[in-house]
Amino acid sequence: MAKFSKQHYQEFAGIFREEFDSIVRANEPVAYKHAAADKMWGVIQRVSDLFERDNERFNRDHFMAVIKGERPVNSRPPRG
Repeated sequence: MAKFSKQHYQEFAGIFREEFDSIVRANEPVAYKHAAADKMWGVIQRVSDLFERDNERFNRDHFMAVIKGERPVNSRPPRG
């Protein structure tokens, strides 16, 4: 049985989305923004690995789409 619930995944995705938005809006040089975003993507990849180990039904592509703002935080991944 998974240790994390759908609500946990949604909370993490929402937090990561907010952080990315704050990086984009920051009044910093572009090089800093790229470095910060790259570092954050590394953390997100590691968290996604954890989620995949925890739950075989975890949908990494959907999770990333939510973080990028391509899907709503409370959306459901496609079944298939």
